[in-house]
Amino acid sequence: MRTGIYVTLYEYWRARLSGALRVPLAALVGTMASSLPGTYLTVRKKRSQAERNALLVTATVCPLTRRQWTQLYLWTSANRYPKTAFRYLLYELLLSLVDQPRLGGFVAGLVSSVLVNLLFEPLEAVRSYRSLGVRVERSNLYNGVGIGMLSTTLSNTLAHGIVEAVCPRR
Repeated sequence: MRTGIYVTLYEYWRARLSGALRVPLAALVGTMASSLPGTYLTVRKKRSQAERNALLVTATVCPLTRRQWTQLYLWTSANRYPKTAFRYLLYELLLSLVDQPRLGGFVAGLVSSVLVNLLFEPLEAVRSYRSLGVRVERSNLYNGVGIGMLSTTLSNTLAHGIVEAVCPRR
């Protein structure tokens, strides 16, 4: 759902805007809109995973206040926007440089995802801990980051590659 909202708004605004800020502005609109349901879904998913895997004592997970939800939404948007804008700036640039449109989506998706994940995946760990209401500490900051990077890179590479192979833009 979140990806559908993002892609729909991103493509809509990317096609209607012009100039150097076209991709960053389209990414901003898509990120802010998709973060609304994304924040709620992230909290539910992370808490469910933590409870199922017995990672937290039930007493440490308390309901979030309206202020905490707002802070989490802003944190989610602030976390996702730079990552998403940078990924799509790289993706659009690399896509324009590749001569073979059908291969371009895979190459651009792979390179942009790897570079962006190396820079931003640790922020994803912070967001996960905050959605659980757990204090972020250096000792647990990098737990599971490699798996997240690998899965995100693979899914982005496949999604971009398949879309560009099936319906290339040029």
